Amino acid sequence: MASFRHIVAALDLSRSSAHVLSEAVAVARSCGARLTVLHVATPPIDGEVRDDLRELLADFISEAPAAGALPIHLDLVAGDPGREILSFAAAHEVDLIVIGRRHHGVVDRLLLESVGEIVTRQARCAVLSVGVEPPARRPAGGVLSDILCAVDLTDTSGETLDLASNLALTASARLTVLHVIDPSRWKPPLPVAPEEVEAMQNTLAAEAYERLAILLSRSLTAEHRADTLVSFGLVPNQIVGAASAAGAQLLVVGAHSRRFLGHTFLGSTAREVVRLALRPVLLARPAPKEAGARTSDRPSEPVAVH
Repeated sequence: MASFRHIVAALDLSRSSAHVLSEAVAVARSCGARLTVLHVATPPIDGEVRDDLRELLADFISEAPAAGALPIHLDLVAGDPGREILSFAAAHEVDLIVIGRRHHGVVDRLLLESVGEIVTRQARCAVLSVGVEPPARRPAGGVLSDILCAVDLTDTSGETLDLASNLALTASARLTVLHVIDPSRWKPPLPVAPEEVEAMQNTLAAEAYERLAILLSRSLTAEHRADTLVSFGLVPNQIVGAASAAGAQLLVVGAHSRRFLGHTFLGSTAREVVRLALRPVLLARPAPKEAGARTSDRPSEPVAVH
C-alpha cells in the first residue's frame, strides 16, 4: 500500500519553492501519489492578473527537475496562506503537505511566525518541511533512495515507523531506524568510574536494540529490511548528525503535537530537528478518520508536465 495518496506542494514562489516542488515530485513518484501544487495569492486577485499568475505557476511547474510525465494539478486560491493551505488539505483529503521553511534570527522568531510554522503545527496530516538548501542528490528518476526514521520507543513510534517503512518499501529505498538515548538516562548524578559509565551505556544500548527489533518485527514485512542504530546524546543533534552521516535524503520523525489554551504546539524534539536539519523533515502525524468527510466537488486543474 502506498504511503500517500494525495500530496499538496504549497508554493509561494520564494527561494525555497523550487526545492519544495522537487521534494514533492520525488515523494509522489516514489509512492505513486497524486500531486497538487497550491498557491495562495495575497491580496485577492481576479481577471487578467489571475490568468497571468496561473501561467507563471504552470511554467514554473513545467521546469521542475525529474517531473517527467508526472501529472501535476494546479490550484490557485486567495486569502490567508496558512488558513487556506490547511482548509484545502482538509477539503481534498490530503495526507501530506509539502511546504518550505525559513530560518529566522532570534528577534524574528519572537516577532514573526512563518506560514510553514503555522501549517507544521496545525495540520492534521503529515507535513514535509523543506529548507532553502538544495535537496540531496538522487538517483536517476528522482525517487528517494535513503530514509532515516527516528523513533523514541513510545506508544506512537509504531505509527511513525509504519509511515517510514511504507514509503521506503514503495520507493525501494534503504531505511535506517534510529533511537537516541538522552544524556539524562546514562549520566549518573554522582561521579563514577568511566568503566561504570561504559557498562551502563552498553546495557541501555542492548535494551534499545532489543526494543527496536520488536518494533521492526511489527512494522516491516518480509519484503523490506531496515538497519538499526542507537546513539547517545542530545536527541535533535544526534538525529540530524545521523542523517548526515548516513546520507539520508529524508528524515522521518513523530510530530507529537499538543494543545494548550487553544494553541497547538509541536513537540520539542520535532521542532528542533526541523530547525537544525538542512535535509527535508517529514513530520508523521496520522490523519484522523472522520465519518462523512468527502472531497470538494471543485477539482484542481491538471497541468501537463513533459
